[in-house]
Amino acid sequence: MINTIVVGGQYTDPTEYTGPETDWCKRCQSYEKYDDTDVCESCIDELEEMSEYSVCCTSRLHTDTNRCTECLEWSESEFDDFCNENNFNPKTYRYEY
Repeated sequence: MINTIVVGGQYTDPTEYTGPETDWCKRCQSYEKYDDTDVCESCIDELEEMSEYSVCCTSRLHTDTNRCTECLEWSESEFDDFCNENNFNPKTYRYEY
């Protein structure tokens, strides 16, 4: 015997196949995850671009020395800041819980 659930006046069969489940990006929830990461290709591109900007002035960052090009002070990149705030592993592109 199959139990049915009434939703909005229509019967739905809980055993009915609704297609493959899509694993969405955990950052934007708009696209499918890329390979073995938690984010999509678009977010990966954005995150990689964030590594070129400083947190202090949002100016370009000398990636070798981590110095802001505007104020010449040492600064983390926006990507490093994002990783720290969101428990995001920059090497695997996965959130750590």
